[in-house]
Amino acid sequence: MPPKHNKSKKAAADDSEEFQALLSQLSKATKSNGKEQQKERSKEDTLRKKKNDSHEALVKKNNTSDMEQYLQRQQQQRQLQAIFQQMMMASNRPHLNAPNTAFHGEADALPGKFEIGVGSMQGWRTNMEDAHVVDVKTVGSDSGLFAVFDGHAGDLCAKQSKVLFPALVTKHLEKDTLEVNFDAAFHELDAVLRGRLKDDSGCTACGVLITSKKVTCASVGDSRAVLCRGETAIDLSQDHKPDDDLEKLRIEAAGGHVESNRVNGQLAMSRAIGDYSYKQQLERGVDEQLVIAKPDVVSKDRTAEDRFVVVACDGIFDVLSNQELVDFINDEIKKDATQSLTKICEAVCNRCLAPVSATGGPTTAAGTDNMTVVIIKLL
Repeated sequence: MPPKHNKSKKAAADDSEEFQALLSQLSKATKSNGKEQQKERSKEDTLRKKKNDSHEALVKKNNTSDMEQYLQRQQQQRQLQAIFQQMMMASNRPHLNAPNTAFHGEADALPGKFEIGVGSMQGWRTNMEDAHVVDVKTVGSDSGLFAVFDGHAGDLCAKQSKVLFPALVTKHLEKDTLEVNFDAAFHELDAVLRGRLKDDSGCTACGVLITSKKVTCASVGDSRAVLCRGETAIDLSQDHKPDDDLEKLRIEAAGGHVESNRVNGQLAMSRAIGDYSYKQQLERGVDEQLVIAKPDVVSKDRTAEDRFVVVACDGIFDVLSNQELVDFINDEIKKDATQSLTKICEAVCNRCLAPVSATGGPTTAAGTDNMTVVIIKLL
């Protein structure tokens, strides 16, 4: 048997002391490591708290900033509304404290040819200065004459134009071709009214003749006519504004000037019926005055895609573009195919009317004019 090697008591004691020492070192190391981890956790907690506090402060600051900006915008809006209302009170065309929303509608038809709806609303203006023509009897058995006259500085010119226009169109109509010399008709209208008007009023004139073959528009001023072809707006007129290059050249050649996009700083259109204070240079021709009555004439051959024609004053087009108006009318038709054109005209007027502000008066300049709209559905 191999001999047994037993440790002496002294060696065993040394081993025990060494083990105890190692155990003590491990314990110390563990405690030290635990303290380090605790310190790290504490540090992380402190950093996390600082980060959260910083985020909360930033959010609070942003919220405060957003609120301040909101309050500033509200204050600016109130100030702008106050300034706008003061400007309206000082203008030559004062506004009401609240709009006159009474709607005046008409309906007419030429069986198998047209369905017609008309709508007008005084709105924010103190007086209604618009006039219009719907005539499906004068020109021919399958034709119609439609027009809008938007008056300014009084309603007399617009009202007289409404009375005279159909007869003058008929006078200058070539019955075999149903072609109208609109240039002659407009100039004669302006000449006749010069001897009749006892005030300084004037008006736009946007007339549309619709036959079985063509849609023809003649216009002066900033009332418009638009043809809906498919779902696309086709312009039948253009606004006559003093800042247009050719218009400005004529105005300056006649000794006038354009200021703030107005003739001599006053009239906002460069062509009109009436406005004879701007047509006083007798040594110059009728088409060489500061303001002239010469119409632009646009004619379009009718197609199967043509749906309707709309004639309206700038009280509508100050708010809606030509395409937006066409889209609005088409949307109304799609919503309810049985809805009358007159009801659609009312919807157009309500859409274009400027809302009442919290402090009274209109919220915007756009939508504060008289409104007239004529819709002719092509059958």
